[in-house]
Amino acid sequence: MEKELLKLTLDYIFKHGFSKISHPKGLAFLLQAILRTNIKGFKHVHPEVPRETPESKTVIYDISVELDDNTRVDIEMQPYFRKEHIDRMFYYGTRLMHIKRGEDYFTLNKGAVIVFINDKDHFFPYPVSAYVQGEWTGDLKHILTEKLVYYFIAMDRINEIEVNEENRDIILLLKFLTGTRREEMETLARQNEGLKEVLEVLVEISQNPEERAIADARDKFLWDLAVSMKVEREEGREEGREEGRIEGRVEGAIQTAKAMIAAGFDVETICKATGLSPEDLT
Repeated sequence: MEKELLKLTLDYIFKHGFSKISHPKGLAFLLQAILRTNIKGFKHVHPEVPRETPESKTVIYDISVELDDNTRVDIEMQPYFRKEHIDRMFYYGTRLMHIKRGEDYFTLNKGAVIVFINDKDHFFPYPVSAYVQGEWTGDLKHILTEKLVYYFIAMDRINEIEVNEENRDIILLLKFLTGTRREEMETLARQNEGLKEVLEVLVEISQNPEERAIADARDKFLWDLAVSMKVEREEGREEGREEGRIEGRVEGAIQTAKAMIAAGFDVETICKATGLSPEDLT
């Protein structure tokens, strides 16, 4: 019996659906819809950015690519959005920038961080909110640099996006990402070759018992984390008790990781399923 499709709004499944090298059209369509530019070509970049020092935190992107004009793009799926994610995304953005020894700073590449979220509290002013690094607003508006741009895309606010030709692609993309029925997603995919490729991958992994087990574990972990942090904020727990809760969540994730290690999963998969970093596993 054919299983129901897994959710593209789960980061683990999103990554598989859009980053398969043999199926590049879906990711090209996503980039074009968000960046609103013609994507001539791109190459995948390893999602893990090595630590600069032993004390630095490792960065693992959901999807990382470099466009033909050397722009580095990080794409993140964060359906259980919390304000704490903003600082994390800013840190991710800074790690996209690179320059070689001996080169002038004007050769610094551009970077873009695309974050798909659910924004039921309307934290962001628009369903598609873009922020330029270094913007200052006073009597005059002055942007220090446009080298780094952040896009926060509220998937649950599709109905707020004006329906016109300019927004056609992004509306199609968001409806596809949030689709829950196969028939609905097949109808949407018929409108774009890239989405057809993503749907092919999604159908394939949705029938794989191992992939479903990882997806279920990852979804449960993220849900438990989101609920726990929501309760803590609402009840205003003192710092010591909150730290205890965080330690408990980390310990639970470590236990899940140990079970996955015993089952033979690779480090990257374990990190994506548990939210741990590679150094947490050593």
